[in-house]
Amino acid sequence: MERKEAWLKEHSLLASVLGSCLSVSPGKLVEAIRNHAGMCDHNFRVVVTSTDDFLITFRHLRDRNTVFRRLHDIFCNEVPISFKLWSRRSWWPSSELSFFTKILLDGLLMHMWEQEVVRNLVNKLDGELVELIPTKDACCLGLFSWFKKPLDLLQLIDVEVLEKASAGGPRREGTSSLTPSAPRAKPTLVYCFIIHVEEVIDPTPLYTSDIFPDDNFDDNDVVH
Repeated sequence: MERKEAWLKEHSLLASVLGSCLSVSPGKLVEAIRNHAGMCDHNFRVVVTSTDDFLITFRHLRDRNTVFRRLHDIFCNEVPISFKLWSRRSWWPSSELSFFTKILLDGLLMHMWEQEVVRNLVNKLDGELVELIPTKDACCLGLFSWFKKPLDLLQLIDVEVLEKASAGGPRREGTSSLTPSAPRAKPTLVYCFIIHVEEVIDPTPLYTSDIFPDDNFDDNDVVH
């Protein structure tokens, strides 16, 4: 994901339709860019990303910069089009996980005490896992996580996990030429555990330096 994001930041622009989008198509926008910026069609591509937006990707950084310098605003079929640099924040509102929190998962069985399993559980609670805390108690798992509203966490949680298929014996050749039918249902196990919010901690540089890097440059309209 990081590689794809880095490429988009250097090779992409967002074109936003400021009027009726019905009269603007990718082909018409390609024509407008070609006419106004003198860009060859094979050096860029226009695709629809939402009702009012287009994503324009370029083969080369210099081509993106050329278009961005010349076409801050143009008209396509008499509809105004605005251009800006691509950012992962363009489509979604930004927010913050403000509270560094220590919690205990009471009743979560030990075979689920894996980093990826617990990370997925915390993500479903709208949080971000930072660190598992070693414990001697086999019925409680401690961890540090970031949350928006830790005091609003549900106390009793049910987690449904897909049950692993039972290992059958090896299939004998020649016993059947029929393709096995697809299962009609998949069995699951439901685990129930309790969340205890132990402490909401004042964040320290130890936990903030790597988690929230300064990426304000995403929104800067600075062309390199």
